[in-house]
Amino acid sequence: MSGPRPAPVVTDDLRLECGRDMDELWDGLGEPASSHERTCPACRRARAAMAPLAKATSQLRAQEHEEPAWEPGPQVLSRVMAVARAEVRRSKRLPLDEPEGAVAPPERAPLTVSEQTVAAVARRAADSLAEVQVRRSRVELARASSAATGSATAAVAAAGGGPTPPRPARVAVSLQISVALRAAIPDIARQVRERVRQAITAEVGVETVVVDINVQGVHDA
Repeated sequence: MSGPRPAPVVTDDLRLECGRDMDELWDGLGEPASSHERTCPACRRARAAMAPLAKATSQLRAQEHEEPAWEPGPQVLSRVMAVARAEVRRSKRLPLDEPEGAVAPPERAPLTVSEQTVAAVARRAADSLAEVQVRRSRVELARASSAATGSATAAVAAAGGGPTPPRPARVAVSLQISVALRAAIPDIARQVRERVRQAITAEVGVETVVVDINVQGVHDA
């Protein structure tokens, strides 16, 4: 496409969990996967999720050469990247049950939820405070230490209880926020943590063990 490349829409999805920038990954979709992309699960999922959009974009480029008036503007290109990032986030799943030490019945399939869904719940809960504006939200699985899991499993087995039953998965939430100019930041941080934990437990059914809050600015209420 002709003209300068527009700045990407700022969303929660600019980087994959491996640290790779999604715009760089998008730019390289027309080339063979790099050695990192061939071995990285996050990059493989992202390339697979973006492939249909890349094909559609390629068709638009071909039409542009035939009919220049059809060239998409910056807003269209930004929306394409926003959709691509959303597809990648939807493709990453979090288990609803704790993976370590939990034994589900054979007939019961593992239940999962998209990372994007949990991040949206966290964002909405924090944004419900009038003094808070959420800029970015991120959620990841918080795995229990193997030592703690092994001790719990051994204790139950010693008591004759057999394998440990499934327990809610534990997640860690990271929020980047702006706070109202005259608000007390420690008090606001406490309220954000409480609301995020309550909302995720009630709406998703997992346990929020960490809520990291990064105050990046202030704004007029």
